[in-house]
Amino acid sequence: MHIVNLNENGTAAAVVGVLFKLGQKNMCLETVLAANMPRAGCKTFIGDLDLRCFGTQLKGPYWSYQGSLTTPPCSEIVKWNVLKRHATISQGQLKVLAQRFSFALGNNRDVQKLYHRSVTLTVPVY
Repeated sequence: MHIVNLNENGTAAAVVGVLFKLGQKNMCLETVLAANMPRAGCKTFIGDLDLRCFGTQLKGPYWSYQGSLTTPPCSEIVKWNVLKRHATISQGQLKVLAQRFSFALGNNRDVQKLYHRSVTLTVPVY
Protein backbone atom coordinates (compact mmCIF):
# COMPACT_ATOMS: atom_id res chain seq x y z
CA MET A 1 0.00 0.00 0.00
CA HIS A 2 1.25 3.48 -0.81
CA ILE A 3 0.36 6.29 1.55
CA VAL A 4 0.94 9.39 -0.57
CA ASN A 5 1.40 12.90 0.78
CA LEU A 6 1.58 15.66 -1.83
CA ASN A 7 2.57 19.23 -1.18
CA GLU A 8 -0.05 21.89 -1.92
CA ASN A 9 0.97 22.50 -5.53
CA GLY A 10 1.69 18.84 -6.37
CA THR A 11 5.38 19.34 -7.11
CA ALA A 12 6.72 17.07 -4.36
CA ALA A 13 5.53 13.95 -2.59
CA ALA A 14 6.49 11.75 0.33
CA VAL A 15 5.29 8.16 0.15
CA VAL A 16 5.24 5.50 2.84
CA GLY A 17 5.20 2.04 1.28
CA VAL A 18 3.70 -0.70 3.44
CA LEU A 19 4.17 -4.37 2.51
CA PHE A 20 1.63 -6.96 3.66
CA LYS A 21 1.56 -10.65 4.53
CA LEU A 22 -1.50 -12.77 5.24
CA GLY A 23 -2.41 -12.84 8.91
CA GLN A 24 -4.74 -11.05 11.29
CA LYS A 25 -7.13 -8.28 10.24
CA ASN A 26 -5.34 -4.95 9.92
CA MET A 27 -7.25 -2.13 11.61
CA CYS A 28 -5.33 0.60 9.74
CA LEU A 29 -6.42 -1.01 6.49
CA GLU A 30 -10.03 -1.10 7.72
CA THR A 31 -10.02 2.72 7.72
CA VAL A 32 -8.92 2.72 4.09
CA LEU A 33 -11.42 0.03 3.04
CA ALA A 34 -14.25 1.92 4.75
CA ALA A 35 -13.58 4.90 2.44
CA ASN A 36 -14.99 2.78 -0.42
CA MET A 37 -12.83 4.41 -3.09
CA PRO A 38 -14.67 3.86 -6.39
CA ARG A 39 -11.76 3.82 -8.83
CA ALA A 40 -8.08 4.57 -9.35
CA GLY A 41 -7.11 8.19 -9.41
CA CYS A 42 -10.17 9.36 -7.52
CA LYS A 43 -9.65 11.58 -4.53
CA THR A 44 -11.46 10.37 -1.45
CA PHE A 45 -11.23 11.91 1.98
CA ILE A 46 -10.81 9.11 4.48
CA GLY A 47 -10.39 11.26 7.55
CA ASP A 48 -7.42 11.04 9.83
CA LEU A 49 -5.27 7.97 9.26
CA ASP A 50 -3.09 7.56 12.32
CA LEU A 51 -0.03 5.75 11.00
CA ARG A 52 0.85 4.70 14.53
CA CYS A 53 -1.71 1.92 14.14
CA PHE A 54 0.94 0.15 12.04
CA GLY A 55 2.81 -0.17 15.33
CA THR A 56 5.99 -2.22 15.10
CA GLN A 57 6.30 -1.70 11.35
CA LEU A 58 6.85 2.04 11.92
CA LYS A 59 9.38 1.40 14.67
CA GLY A 60 11.45 -0.88 12.49
CA PRO A 61 13.91 -0.39 9.68
CA TYR A 62 12.93 1.21 6.38
CA TRP A 63 14.46 1.87 2.99
CA SER A 64 14.43 5.37 1.52
CA TYR A 65 15.30 6.78 -1.88
CA GLN A 66 14.35 9.53 -4.32
CA GLY A 67 12.09 8.19 -7.03
CA SER A 68 8.94 8.69 -9.01
CA LEU A 69 5.22 8.22 -8.91
CA THR A 70 4.19 4.67 -9.89
CA THR A 71 1.34 5.83 -12.11
CA PRO A 72 1.34 8.25 -15.04
CA PRO A 73 2.78 10.79 -15.38
CA CYS A 74 5.47 8.96 -13.28
CA SER A 75 6.95 12.29 -12.18
CA GLU A 76 10.33 12.14 -10.41
CA ILE A 77 9.08 14.01 -7.34
CA VAL A 78 8.86 11.34 -4.65
CA LYS A 79 10.79 10.70 -1.45
CA TRP A 80 10.05 6.99 -0.93
CA ASN A 81 10.10 5.37 2.52
CA VAL A 82 9.39 1.64 2.36
CA LEU A 83 8.85 -0.17 5.66
CA LYS A 84 10.96 -3.33 5.93
CA ARG A 85 8.61 -5.10 8.35
CA HIS A 86 5.42 -6.44 6.84
CA ALA A 87 2.00 -5.51 8.19
CA THR A 88 -0.72 -8.17 8.27
CA ILE A 89 -3.77 -8.36 6.04
CA SER A 90 -6.62 -10.81 6.51
CA GLN A 91 -7.87 -13.04 3.71
CA GLY A 92 -11.15 -11.08 3.72
CA GLN A 93 -9.37 -7.73 3.41
CA LEU A 94 -7.23 -9.05 0.57
CA LYS A 95 -10.37 -10.25 -1.22
CA VAL A 96 -12.00 -6.80 -0.90
CA LEU A 97 -8.89 -5.09 -2.27
CA ALA A 98 -8.62 -7.55 -5.17
CA GLN A 99 -12.29 -7.02 -6.09
CA ARG A 100 -12.17 -3.25 -5.76
CA PHE A 101 -8.86 -2.73 -7.52
CA SER A 102 -8.65 -5.71 -9.91
CA PHE A 103 -7.83 -3.27 -12.73
CA ALA A 104 -4.65 -2.34 -10.86
CA LEU A 105 -3.17 -5.84 -10.64
CA GLY A 106 0.39 -5.96 -11.89
CA ASN A 107 2.66 -2.97 -12.32
CA ASN A 108 1.85 0.28 -14.03
CA ARG A 109 5.51 0.80 -14.80
CA ASP A 110 8.50 -1.39 -15.51
CA VAL A 111 11.17 -1.66 -12.84
CA GLN A 112 13.56 1.23 -13.35
CA LYS A 113 17.36 1.12 -13.29
CA LEU A 114 18.96 2.61 -10.21
CA TYR A 115 20.88 5.21 -12.27
CA HIS A 116 22.34 7.76 -9.83
CA ARG A 117 19.95 6.97 -6.98
CA SER A 118 21.11 5.54 -3.70
CA VAL A 119 18.91 3.41 -1.47
CA THR A 120 19.44 3.89 2.25
CA LEU A 121 18.44 1.41 4.94
CA THR A 122 17.67 3.21 8.19
CA VAL A 123 17.60 1.13 11.36
CA PRO A 124 16.19 3.12 14.30
CA VAL A 125 17.91 2.67 17.64
CA TYR A 126 15.69 2.87 20.70
